[in-house]
Amino acid sequence: MTTTPAWYAVYTRSRFEKKVVQQFHARGVEHWLPLLTQTRQWKDRRKRVEMPLFPGYVFVRIDLENQLGVLSVDGVVNLVGRAGTPEPIPSDQLDQVRQLLKHPERVRIERYVSEGDRVEIVSGPFARVRGTILEVHGRHRVLVGVDLIRQGVSVEVDLETVRMLNDAAA
Repeated sequence: MTTTPAWYAVYTRSRFEKKVVQQFHARGVEHWLPLLTQTRQWKDRRKRVEMPLFPGYVFVRIDLENQLGVLSVDGVVNLVGRAGTPEPIPSDQLDQVRQLLKHPERVRIERYVSEGDRVEIVSGPFARVRGTILEVHGRHRVLVGVDLIRQGVSVEVDLETVRMLNDAAA
């Protein structure tokens, strides 16, 4: 295990990022939750709210010998890594995010999807339709196929209307 502090991503329960940050602050854990102010529309009002730039993630600077202090915080699921081993995040990547946030008016939160990802449309006229993400001329489309006859159709969708499917659910 490393004794040199490094930045790690902490995966949190859904919408627990700010609660986790409060607990990190109380415990003296060095942390960073990049936020972006957005205007949200409800049925009866519009409000400016600070939203996590990376929903479900908070960054901490720790040495791995002290990871128990992070993992024991209510709302923390785990440290992000590969094969069960936390992996540090290069500081230059976090520096790039900080640079972008110096001009928040030009930053938008985007869903990270890749061509070939399996998704389900969760709202709108195509709700409950499952398919595969395609990118055609910079626009995201969901391909719905009939595998048996190897034919398909696609529809353009907003990424906010889809949820990722894991391989077992697809």
